Amino acid sequence: GTSIYLPTGTISMFPMSLASGALSLNPGEVKCALSVGVMLDDAGGIDESTLIITPSLVKSTRLTYDQVDLLLDPFCMVDNGVDSSDICNSVDDAIDMSIETAVESLRQLQYMSEQRLQWRIDGGSMESISPYELPDMTVKATQSAEAIDGWLVDIYAKNVFAANRIVTECALLANEAMALYGMTHGVPLPFRGQEMDAISDDEINMTPEGPCRSWLAIQSSRPSQISTNPLPHAGLGLDVYVQGTSPVRRYADLALHHQIKSHLRGQKLPFPKDDSEDGSG
Repeated sequence: GTSIYLPTGTISMFPMSLASGALSLNPGEVKCALSVGVMLDDAGGIDESTLIITPSLVKSTRLTYDQVDLLLDPFCMVDNGVDSSDICNSVDDAIDMSIETAVESLRQLQYMSEQRLQWRIDGGSMESISPYELPDMTVKATQSAEAIDGWLVDIYAKNVFAANRIVTECALLANEAMALYGMTHGVPLPFRGQEMDAISDDEINMTPEGPCRSWLAIQSSRPSQISTNPLPHAGLGLDVYVQGTSPVRRYADLALHHQIKSHLRGQKLPFPKDDSEDGSG
C-alpha cells in the first residue's frame, strides 16, 4: 500500500493520528529513525568504507522549501511570486540556532547536492541529456457552490530552486547508501533498476534546450524493474538503488526498514531471498 495524493486531498497509508503523530518527525520532538551516514569522495561518490546505517533517536528542525530558498537566495522568491516578508518573520521561530549557523549548514548541503548531481550526470543520468528541471505542478480541487460543476480547480507551477535539489539529492544519496549496504552484506532488498534507450548526439542537439529536451530524456526511459539482485538505474545514473526514505507513506519502504533493522540486530530476516528465482518483476 501507499499514501494516495489526489487534487481533493490525501488518503494516508496509516491513520492520520499516526502519520502526523507518533510516526511523524515533528519539530522539537524526539523520534525513532533510521539514520544513514556517509562520506563523499572528491567526485561526489560514496566512500563505502565510511557507510553507517543505524537505528537512531532524532530531534528535527523543520523549514519549508520557501524558507530554505530565501535563506540561500533572497532573490529567488521573486520568480515564484512569494511575499518574502512573511517568510522572513517565520524563520526565527522555526529554528533553534542562529541564522548564520543555519545558512552555513544549508550552504554545505547545497554544495553536497551540486556535487551529487554532477556525480549522477557523469554516470549518464537523465540530467546528462537535459539539466533543465521541469517545474513542480500542483493541482488542487475544492468544493465550491459558485463553480459550475461544484468544484473549484487551481493549477499552478512552481519553479525548482536549491531546497528541492537538496531534498532530492539527499534522498537519492540515502537510497543509494542503503542499496550498497544490502549488496555488501548480502541482504535481499527490493533493488530498483531502469534502462534507457540510446539517444544520438544529433537527436539531442536537434531538440531545443529546456522542457523539450527534458521530455526527450523522460521518453527515452524504460519502465523500472524490481529485483532482489542489484540492478543499475540508468535514469538516475546510479549503479545500485533502492527506495527507503518514505516508510510512512510507502509500504515497500517500511518493509525495507524492517529488513535492514533485522540484519543490524542480528535477527532472522523477515524477507529471506528465494534462491529459486531472481525476484525480478
